[in-house]
Amino acid sequence: MRNYFAYRSKVLGWDLRDMFRTGRASLAIGLTVLAACIVLGKGASSLLGAGYVGRFFDEGLIILGWVANWRPVEIFLYAWWPIERRRRLYRRLSLAQVKIEVGDPQGAVSGATHDRG
Repeated sequence: MRNYFAYRSKVLGWDLRDMFRTGRASLAIGLTVLAACIVLGKGASSLLGAGYVGRFFDEGLIILGWVANWRPVEIFLYAWWPIERRRRLYRRLSLAQVKIEVGDPQGAVSGATHDRG
């Protein structure tokens, strides 16, 4: 029992590290996309003028840039909590003392006898 839960805790630690690695890569990509969208949006706005079309591209590209950051924000704010909670539970279970006692099988039946005939 101890080895199983210790192993499960270790596996969840690996999963958590992998998730944060993915989050860091996603954040780098997301911030790059956001910066590019801001620059392109301002360029489109100045090229197309201050009318509705220019504003449409400016604000649309900014929204696209923020949407590109959805996954890293989700990872760093919310997704890791349940994994860490389960990891701590498995760690506690790996430290638990397990005691198996074998009792009198006749005592468990309240003194009744069973006939197999």
